[in-house]
Amino acid sequence: MGLAPEAVTALDETPPRAKFLPALLAVAVLAALYGTSFYSYLLFHSLAEIFSIVIAFTIFIIAWNSRQHLGYSYLYLLGIAYLFIGFLDLLHTLAYKGMRIFTDYEYYANQLWIAARYLESLTLLVAFSLAGRRRAVRPYLVESIFTVTTILILLSIFTWKVFPICFVAGVGLTPFKIWSEYLISAILAVGIVVCVRHRHLFDRAVFAYLIGSLTFTILSELAFTFYVSNYGFSNMVGHYFKIFSFYLIYKAIVQTGIQSPYQIIFKELKQKEAELERQAAIDELTDLFNRRAALLLLQKQLSATRRRHHPLTICYIDLDGFKAVNDTFGHAEGDALLRNFAEILLQTIRVGDYACRMGGDEFLLILPDCRQEEALRLLSRLESRVQKRNAQLAGYRISFSFGLAEAIAGDKLDQLLESADRRMYAQKAAKKRRCLLASELAGFPDAV
Repeated sequence: MGLAPEAVTALDETPPRAKFLPALLAVAVLAALYGTSFYSYLLFHSLAEIFSIVIAFTIFIIAWNSRQHLGYSYLYLLGIAYLFIGFLDLLHTLAYKGMRIFTDYEYYANQLWIAARYLESLTLLVAFSLAGRRRAVRPYLVESIFTVTTILILLSIFTWKVFPICFVAGVGLTPFKIWSEYLISAILAVGIVVCVRHRHLFDRAVFAYLIGSLTFTILSELAFTFYVSNYGFSNMVGHYFKIFSFYLIYKAIVQTGIQSPYQIIFKELKQKEAELERQAAIDELTDLFNRRAALLLLQKQLSATRRRHHPLTICYIDLDGFKAVNDTFGHAEGDALLRNFAEILLQTIRVGDYACRMGGDEFLLILPDCRQEEALRLLSRLESRVQKRNAQLAGYRISFSFGLAEAIAGDKLDQLLESADRRMYAQKAAKKRRCLLASELAGFPDAV
């Protein structure tokens, strides 16, 4: 699903002159915003906060309306979180000194700010930690946790008034506020580390935007550890960094999600499809390719062999005495035997070879660019490894019979498989005859 490569290229083909227009517009907007601070710092603060609030609510809208595609993943968690973060930032804006909306208590604004930043930093850390997990988050649990957490924050600030004071006019920041900013920065730094560990889950541009957003958020928090006035320069710098942070979040989730939804909205859907394809091609017990995948791979290699005129050899393998192991030791031990043998196969084959389980105790090796002589050397290494593993087993030994077939011009898939299968059964029959002869000779000592 998603956009075709041609469409992606088309999206990126922006005229050079047009690429500078957004940057010039951004510079003009930031300059105008700075200009408002000379007229009224309260106006500057309100505009800066409204920008981040709009971004937060937009992230929620995108995530909420895409939740069926997101599969209630960590992106859904971020979307829900930013609804509540935006709500706390809105209250912070309304409670800011000079707004004259909440006049009964002068500490609301800074308390709401630090509470929102704690909620944001912890959410980002948890979200990036969950990014690598296949298990979906539980939507009702996520919504309930954020609802209860936000209600408790509001009660502790507005009703119980037990939330620590963060700023005192004429004195400056309290130790709680300063250390909280450092702790929030540390949480965000850990979030960067976790995000880097899971960078393979993100489109390259999205990953860069996320790292940039986290970095600017840290700079914002550090800037807020210096101001001594709500209208001070350090406070202004912190709000600029917050604007940059939310703008990059916008670029990562909102703009990318709308313009190129395949990059983020369908990222997990693509991974799920890939996982389903992998499960359809892999044998669950041995983690080798299954019969369906083996036939497709063999047909592909046969076609490549005809085009390139390179050798191709296959090896059909059947375990000796497997039924006796099942009957004597049980099916669980039989499964363990199959896993043991599959592990040895994977250790023995070359890079570019394919090991497949055809069903039961039958296996197929597809060996591109390999002649029968080289295949025999590979089987000799396989036999040596099997003998070493037998030394660790009690009660039975792993043994196998095999049949080789090298593709020649004009060979069809069925013919190649039949040839290898026939030789494998011929070797198995020869082994049985030798066992019977040895048994008969053991009954007549004088004949030896």
